[in-house]
Amino acid sequence: MALNMLKSGQYTIKTKKQAVEALQMMETLKAEIAELEAKYGISEMQQDATELKKAVTRYCEVNDIDRIDFTTNDVPMHGTLVSGFDKKWLLTDEDLRSAGQPKGAKSLRRILRKKISPAEFKQVWARVTKRVVDPEGINELVDEGMLDESDVAPALVEKPRASYLRIFKDD
Repeated sequence: MALNMLKSGQYTIKTKKQAVEALQMMETLKAEIAELEAKYGISEMQQDATELKKAVTRYCEVNDIDRIDFTTNDVPMHGTLVSGFDKKWLLTDEDLRSAGQPKGAKSLRRILRKKISPAEFKQVWARVTKRVVDPEGINELVDEGMLDESDVAPALVEKPRASYLRIFKDD
């Protein structure tokens, strides 16, 4: 029985035999794609395109250029340099050390300790931070006998993930 492709391009598989056929077809297609990529140098072309883009990015950064207009195949186009920053809050002195002690930086904890009264600190700290469970800490409490696994088991729930198929080559 042949595989049924819907108008949307999706296949419908109703039997194990069809599943096996689909996997065989998929592996054949992947091999053909790899062969065409090798024959026509597609991966080298993709790598060249990536390196060209990196070179233009470096050029724009060095020369303080935000936009370059160009035409390809009679289609007007432009490249825009997008710059930004990754932001990270330095909560503790440990975060400050791991960030390399940026000049003028201080940990939020240290700042709040100076600004907020000791009586209010815990409440303010709880407002500006989120607590997450430390699985290693729970394991330590269980290992120390302070808790049993049965005590903490109700606090751990599992949610199923979407299934996917991973392909391996048999040796």
